[in-house]
This record gives sequence, C-alpha cells and structure tokens, in this order.
Amino acid sequence: MAAQERSDFSVQENVPFGYRFKPTDLELLYYLNLKIMNKPLLIDAIKDVDLYQYHPHDLFQSRMNGTKEGYFFTSRTKKYPNGGRPDRAAADGYWKANGSNVIVRSNGQDVGQKKALVYYEGKSKNNNGTKTNWMMHEFTVHQMKDVARSSTNAIPDDKMLDICVCRIYYKTSKSRKNKGRRHTKKQRHPLQVDHLPDAN
Repeated sequence: MAAQERSDFSVQENVPFGYRFKPTDLELLYYLNLKIMNKPLLIDAIKDVDLYQYHPHDLFQSRMNGTKEGYFFTSRTKKYPNGGRPDRAAADGYWKANGSNVIVRSNGQDVGQKKALVYYEGKSKNNNGTKTNWMMHEFTVHQMKDVARSSTNAIPDDKMLDICVCRIYYKTSKSRKNKGRRHTKKQRHPLQVDHLPDAN
C-alpha cells in the first residue's frame, strides 16, 4: 500500500520540459490560499501527501532525474489533544524546528509564516535522534479560517484545519552556497506574484 502511494507522488512533476518550479515564499502562500479556497492551482507541481507518514528520502526515490527538492500540501495533527503543538513524529524519525519563525508579508501586511525544520532519524525521546541533511520549510497562512470563509467553494472546516505547504530538500554544500543568491535575485518572472488571491 505504501509503495503504491509513494509512486504516485514521487514521479516527475507534470510541468513542461525546461520549466523549473522555484516559487518564492509569497508565491507558496498564494498557492496555499488557492488550496484552502478550493480553487484551481493551474499547475500540478505541489502534491497532496501526508508527509509525516514517510522518511523524506522516500518522497523522492522514484524521481528519474535525481532531484531531491519538492513541494507538498500536508496537514498537521496535534501532539496532545488539548494542546497547540503539532506532532512532528514521522516514519523512522521526527522533524525538529531549527531557528526562529519568519513572517511573510504582502503589501506591508503579515500574511503567513515560514518555519524551518530538520529531519532526525531515530526516536525523539530525550532528543536522541541522528541529525540528517533533510530540511523542510513549512508555510502556514494567518487567519486560515477567515481565508476559507471568504470563499463559497472553500474546503470544509473539518478537512481544512491546519493545512500547510512545505518545501522539502536535501541540503548539500552547493545548496548552502546558493542560498543567499536565491533570495537576493531581483529579476521578476512572468508567474511571480506580489499579493494573495481574492476570494472571488
């Protein structure tokens, strides 16, 4: 069963040859808002996957080009029934927060949040896991229920709660060198957005 599910989301994204899906933080929140409002995403580059059921390596093992970076919609469950912390346990390990959260702004307003996490293999008890190079950037929108209520076609509340969009990648020395370059690039591409979608 798990092997079949893995092959569904591990394949190459359904995008034209030569196209590289490299969205900005705000663009990812744009897609997340579309998802919450149950609007078409226009491109099949973000898969629906329960990330916490898999070791991150399994998300990419069927990719023909060896790519170890992908984008996923997923939902989070609470660690404790009456608490507010998400359960970060995953197959063969767990995800652990790394650094401070980053607020994403649009036109001067806070519209979402980015959290960085690192994957550890082993048990989370007493932090005895082994750190890996698998990284996650988890994006959530502010006022998620308000966003959903603004659209008549939104995902129902019981299915919409705590949906996020994640970028998962394997950190190498090359990716560390290019990190600053990616965020300082000024050139605007045709799909770039500077605001979130309207409800209508």
